[in-house]
Amino acid sequence: EDEYKLEWSLIVEAVERQKFTKQLEELAEMHSDSTLYGAVLRDVIDNERDGYGLDYIKDVISQGCQSDVVTRLISNTDCKEFFISHLDAIIELYDERRGDGMEIELASPIYTTLSRLAYEETMRRIAQDLGLDI
Repeated sequence: EDEYKLEWSLIVEAVERQKFTKQLEELAEMHSDSTLYGAVLRDVIDNERDGYGLDYIKDVISQGCQSDVVTRLISNTDCKEFFISHLDAIIELYDERRGDGMEIELASPIYTTLSRLAYEETMRRIAQDLGLDI
């Protein structure tokens, strides 16, 4: 009976993973241009290929980019590249959050702080769009 339960739980898990992958693919189609949202979503999809997509979302939201979970934003050089690539979207998001009353401490270098903030906030939007309660 335990063997049966284990097999059944593996099947259920596989079905849930397929649903999650399909949701990711649908979001990717909607955001296929090279936007900030699309870049963060591609990271989730890349992690999902390794079976880590949902955990990646949770880790970024709970631990933030400073925990080195987001390998593309570890070094200042990487953050600067990301910042330049998504400058308009990052500034728009920054202005939005400040308008919402969020206090943002801008540490030096500013592009690192803003890139990480934008990545984390975008991940929250992705989680919300996926209907995740994180």
